[in-house]
Amino acid sequence: MAGRFRESVKGTLARVPPGTRPGWLPEETGPPVSLTACLYGPESFERRELRDAREIGSCLGRTPVLWVDIVGRPGFPTLHEIGARFGVHRLALEDLANLDHGTKIDHYDNHVVMITRFCTQATVRSIRNLGIAWGQDFVITVRNDRESPFALVLERLEHPGSLIRNSGPDFLAYRLLDASIDSLFPVLENLAEELDELEDGAYDALNRRFPARVHLFRNRLSVLRRHLWPQREALRALIKQPSPLVSDTTRTYLRDCSDHLEQALQEIESMRDTASGLMSTYLSAASHRLNELMSLLTMIGTVFIPLSFITGIYGMNFDPYSSPWNMPELRWRWGYPAVLALMAVI
Repeated sequence: MAGRFRESVKGTLARVPPGTRPGWLPEETGPPVSLTACLYGPESFERRELRDAREIGSCLGRTPVLWVDIVGRPGFPTLHEIGARFGVHRLALEDLANLDHGTKIDHYDNHVVMITRFCTQATVRSIRNLGIAWGQDFVITVRNDRESPFALVLERLEHPGSLIRNSGPDFLAYRLLDASIDSLFPVLENLAEELDELEDGAYDALNRRFPARVHLFRNRLSVLRRHLWPQREALRALIKQPSPLVSDTTRTYLRDCSDHLEQALQEIESMRDTASGLMSTYLSAASHRLNELMSLLTMIGTVFIPLSFITGIYGMNFDPYSSPWNMPELRWRWGYPAVLALMAVI
């Protein structure tokens, strides 16, 4: 095989150079990455902007939990520093550098890495990738988009008595996963509203755009399902696999996340079935309208066929003076009114 390919959310392929050793990290290109550190514990919370990854060293050991949020496309300098400071495996760093692949969960000796999805807006096109890694006293998040669903998580971190402030990094990872999953529900709500509009137009047989709209709607559902299904499987694997980095309390909350994903997938399947039924309803309505039109044309044809037959006979232009058998009624004084009366009776 010429190289390793990974499917991204947008359907593009992230290419790794052929022959590259495992754990390869790309160079940083494009806009510089943004790093934010959140240091917190039961007694304190501090949020600071970091100029580069080397400043992470000044944050280590000051609080029970350190959360480093990376926005952009980190490359070798940033991720190498992350690996050195937190002991993150090179394969995990490669996953964090290349988020454009499917949802996954990997367990290492001293940390867990998960690639998941979140939405920045209430549309399927706004699905983005999120990388989460956590260990005994740290959480690392990597996202390529500046928009995120973490505002509520940050708000809870500012409250000293909140559960997240009094829990470990695994609970923060749960809250980030939960926020990511919750960001998908506005997408489902918009799709449900669109489905209601489609239901209203299912009986409009004259709406020629209806089949195309249903096709696009089902395509969006398929895209969303394709992203959520592996996310559910990864979350189930995280719940089932024993790990000292996931407490029993956090595991209970993760089951709630799994239930939310299951609910979302069931809603998607329900909307897919409804959309298929709407297409059948539209085709039935179109067929019914076609049958009505054919019935009308049949009635019109039934009326005009005998009339056409009569007018066709008298349009043959035989000369009645050449033979007594050549339409003698043409010489009758009341011939024309009689034919009109006959046609009117028919």
